[in-house]
Amino acid sequence: MKLGIVLLTLLMSLPTLSYSETYHEITLKNGVIVRGIIVGQEDEDTIEIKLKDGRSVFYKASDILNIQVKEEPDFNVERSKHRKNTALALSLIPPIITPIHGLGQFYNGDTDKGIFFLAAGLVGASVIYSGYRSEIDKEGSGNKKITVGAIIILGSWILSSVDAYDSAR
Repeated sequence: MKLGIVLLTLLMSLPTLSYSETYHEITLKNGVIVRGIIVGQEDEDTIEIKLKDGRSVFYKASDILNIQVKEEPDFNVERSKHRKNTALALSLIPPIITPIHGLGQFYNGDTDKGIFFLAAGLVGASVIYSGYRSEIDKEGSGNKKITVGAIIILGSWILSSVDAYDSAR
């Protein structure tokens, strides 16, 4: 069971490489390679290239030897996808394994939400425990308490998982 959780967490945390950004690789006649996006022409002989850091540079068309279109992974998109998957994986740890809800919220930095879901999980666990104690003491109200506690735990688990994924940045 623990191996399955570890494998699930590892699979969910692998960054995806399907996102990419197109850019131009411009080789100048003097051997310099410029990487950026060609955004336009100043005049008939001058080309404007926007670099990754936001600066614009200008080169004469007669100085350019070669222009190639390339793709490079967009690491910001990958990081965002990775954070969403990790937050979801942390929130999907079943309540049977641990009564701690809100791990995805804590991972996202949403401490208030994490405390709320943690409290909801503990309240549900307390209600279930109270129901078992009632059954042992033959009070007769144990099954209702167990059902209510299970609904609280499962509801907070599902809401926690959805919220952790949606709130990940």
